[in-house]
Amino acid sequence: MASRAQIEGARVQADGLGTIYVIDDDGEVRTALSFLLRSMNAHSWPFAGGRDFLDGLDGLSPGLVLLDMRMPDPDGLGVLRELRRRNIDWPVIAITGHGDVKLAVNAMKLGAFDFLEKPIEDEDLGSVLERGFAELCRRRAARERMDAARSRLDTLTAREIFVLKAIVEGKANKEIASAADISVRTVEMHRQNLIKKLGVRNTAEAAACAVEAGLVASEYERPAELDD
Repeated sequence: MASRAQIEGARVQADGLGTIYVIDDDGEVRTALSFLLRSMNAHSWPFAGGRDFLDGLDGLSPGLVLLDMRMPDPDGLGVLRELRRRNIDWPVIAITGHGDVKLAVNAMKLGAFDFLEKPIEDEDLGSVLERGFAELCRRRAARERMDAARSRLDTLTAREIFVLKAIVEGKANKEIASAADISVRTVEMHRQNLIKKLGVRNTAEAAACAVEAGLVASEYERPAELDD
């Protein structure tokens, strides 16, 4: 059985943070997991297969996913691939058969947060749920920071975005001016403007905002917008 500390930990983490989606084509397993989750005061939502879950995904709130890997149409790996394609970063706990190491490794490569082996022990479930909800909270906070940073970047012009990308890459004003075919003085003006618009104190904080928003250029190219 799960220890009192683990059950309480999972209960505290679950309170108000989200639902646990149980995806398994075995009705007895779904029922047993749902019963155990209710004992932890966690809200569970069972699905009879990966297709049912994916079909209803757009209407679901962020939560943890308990995902059986051995299911038909699609199997667990197929569900993980689709979650990745849709950019859904909810923590997924893969459920595998005993000793199915290769499948567990493949699930982790596709982004699974952790895995459990059948038959699932109460203690193992309580532990992974506690860590899973902590990870869900961390990812949610990171997503909120990214969204906030992107909203701030939306206030910048194309030229200012170009200059900001160059700042992130460590380019000097002279290099930026040459690449954009503008004067160094104009680059300095764009630096000051973007600092003011982003509400930061210096270019280091502006660069941090850009990184948090995911604005990292793989190549340093002069965009066509600069010719306008």
